[in-house]
Amino acid sequence: MMQQQDNVLLTLLPGTSLNLPSDQGVYELQTLNLEGSPGLWSQTLVERVRAWAGSADSRSRMVGAWRSVLGPTHLAAVLWQHENPDCCLTLRDTIDSLSQKEEMTFHITGGHSKLLLPHAVSNLQ
Repeated sequence: MMQQQDNVLLTLLPGTSLNLPSDQGVYELQTLNLEGSPGLWSQTLVERVRAWAGSADSRSRMVGAWRSVLGPTHLAAVLWQHENPDCCLTLRDTIDSLSQKEEMTFHITGGHSKLLLPHAVSNLQ
């Protein structure tokens, strides 16, 4: 039974695009709670997401990066496609090593990550 449902309207971050997957895999949805207006963190987040994607293992690929328009304010989401669930850990280590010295960490107040397995009828399968 459903206990809770959260609705959020998202828009792609400026300067990013949607990269539809062509292979099978698992997905990871990272949500970031950010401080301040999107004008303060949007460009920095785009640069960080590009750096994360550029240094990610070849078995992980960024599908898209968004920010909230309606729903929880100051929310960003990044969707990754991984070859297998273990790749989530490799990506996390990469992000942590890059983020510790970057100004983006000053804007992040929290976050959450979910592993998503596509259903048999999903286009992402």
